[in-house]
Amino acid sequence: DPRKTWVRKAIKKGCALVDEHGLQTVITTSPPQSVQLIGRGIKRARSAVHWMADFRDPWTDIFYYDRLGHSALSRSIDAALERKVLQRADQVLAVSWGLRDLLAAKVAPVHHDKFHVLTNGMDFEPVELSEVSHREQGAFRVVYTGTLAPSYAPEAVLDAIAELNAAGERRPIEFDYYGGISPSY
Repeated sequence: DPRKTWVRKAIKKGCALVDEHGLQTVITTSPPQSVQLIGRGIKRARSAVHWMADFRDPWTDIFYYDRLGHSALSRSIDAALERKVLQRADQVLAVSWGLRDLLAAKVAPVHHDKFHVLTNGMDFEPVELSEVSHREQGAFRVVYTGTLAPSYAPEAVLDAIAELNAAGERRPIEFDYYGGISPSY
């Protein structure tokens, strides 16, 4: 993580903010992964603080990790730091069920109950399907923002959209994409 140089100063500032404002909870969100090291440092210095480590992307399993040119020693250090963060955090949030399971598999089962999912773009008050008109005018739009890498395997979603559209029983579904896309797609 090229941003790791700020970790010590950020831990010091984070502890000062915890003390000044009486903060009881610290939430860190990554990437960059150095943010999780800051959370770990604050938790070590202020053990009463409840620390939630939020992962929007994998750490050592992110699709481009192998292209970063890490040495074997660097990969080992990253894996050890990742494991320490996952063990030390009071709660671990992941953007998907697959990422939650991937991260939880890196620690002993005794830690697994602290792993949770908080998706992006979640509607916390979903509309009941009985209230949705299947014959409304215009396409139903699904929007995806972010990176679409080969390891993300979106074929199941795209195939389901194609199958629903082919059936013709509902309004057509359109898939809008905004972000970086792998040449294979």
